[in-house]
Amino acid sequence: ADVDTTTLTIRAEGQGTCDEDAETPVDVDLPESLELTPAEVRVGDDVAIAGDGWAAGTVTVTFTNAGGQVGSPVPVTVAADGVLESSFEVPTGTAAGALSGTAVQGVDSETDTVTVFGEATVAVDPTSTRAGGVVDVTGTGWLPSGGDVVVTVTDADDEVVTTVTIPEAEIGDDGSIADELTVPVGTEPGSLTVTAVQGDVDAATSLTVVPEPSVTVTPDTARPLDQVAVGGGGWGPGTVTVVFTDEDDQPVGDPLELTPVGGVISGSFTVPEGTEPGTLTATATQGTDVDTAELEVTLAPTVTATPTQVHDGDSVTIGGSGWGTEPVEVTITDGTTVIGTPITLTPVDGVITGSYPIPDGTDPADLTVTADDGTDEATAPVEVVADAVVVADPDPVDPGDAVTITGTGFLCGPVDVVITSGSTTLVTFTNVPVVDNEWTQTWTVP
Repeated sequence: ADVDTTTLTIRAEGQGTCDEDAETPVDVDLPESLELTPAEVRVGDDVAIAGDGWAAGTVTVTFTNAGGQVGSPVPVTVAADGVLESSFEVPTGTAAGALSGTAVQGVDSETDTVTVFGEATVAVDPTSTRAGGVVDVTGTGWLPSGGDVVVTVTDADDEVVTTVTIPEAEIGDDGSIADELTVPVGTEPGSLTVTAVQGDVDAATSLTVVPEPSVTVTPDTARPLDQVAVGGGGWGPGTVTVVFTDEDDQPVGDPLELTPVGGVISGSFTVPEGTEPGTLTATATQGTDVDTAELEVTLAPTVTATPTQVHDGDSVTIGGSGWGTEPVEVTITDGTTVIGTPITLTPVDGVITGSYPIPDGTDPADLTVTADDGTDEATAPVEVVADAVVVADPDPVDPGDAVTITGTGFLCGPVDVVITSGSTTLVTFTNVPVVDNEWTQTWTVP
């Protein structure tokens, strides 16, 4: 049987007819033992001190590492059974590595060693990625015999995005972990929390999901020599090159070299003088990432009035192009007085269209149509012409005499001139040309 005492008793008992017995004690000096558990600890953990074979009294256990003594010695009182039992808390600041405990009682000593691991950490590289991207997961301070390390990624709503398990067998002897995880396609941009757990120990870091790279041009309509803002987001570290090209894929102006800050690019582009109207394409490139935006180049804004001649009570159709995004106010004046009520038009792709009524009673005059968006102004002429009038000269006239028929105020032509007597048509002149709002036709009275 195992001997777990330091004193044995030897007893002799007689057999047969003799009733004889005797005994004597024998002191046995059992070998001392020391066991420190667990073999892997962190700062703040308790190291269990155990052993046997010690003499009754006090055993002092001192802990040391490469830097010298660690903490205060632990005095352990040993009873007659020789059992050693106590604990030692690994102090704050204890360096990672081997930590030896030496038990001393008189000339007897025993040593055992545990390994101290640093604070558990987890990191991701890169720290930002897009949905579908793969990142490396690394860490230190994990116990090689402490069980699997489970890495869980959660979003801002604490919903699990993905999970990776690093088996205990893959934890390095130095406490390091290394694996990779894929951010699922469809994950919304934003901050994710990456948490690694082993038993009751955890560590966390953050991972940012950035949007797909984009480029913007503001405003999206400009004229030569105008400056537009170039922006965008979702770009990685390094230079983003933005090139403007025309509809023939020819470069326009100089490329922009932009450095993202937090994934965001910002710069400006001046439309070169002489750039033809049309659509420019801004192409932003960084490695294999590409995005485009369009810039519509127009000439100076214009306004048109159709028809150019009207009567009072008519309406003028207002048109124009090349305008920006701001509302355009259209006013018709005779130089000093506003005619009718100004109208406000909203450009659509730079084009304005509307109708401007000319009030009844407006005197014949040359008027000016003015369109103004607060930055740019354009004008066009419109004329109010007196109402149409027909006169015959002479009047009265004798049969057989010639009469000159004149029309004024006619905006369109040619005209058909019909002469009747009661319900009887005497003569019809067709396609009489109108020149400068007037026409003339001669007729001899039968």
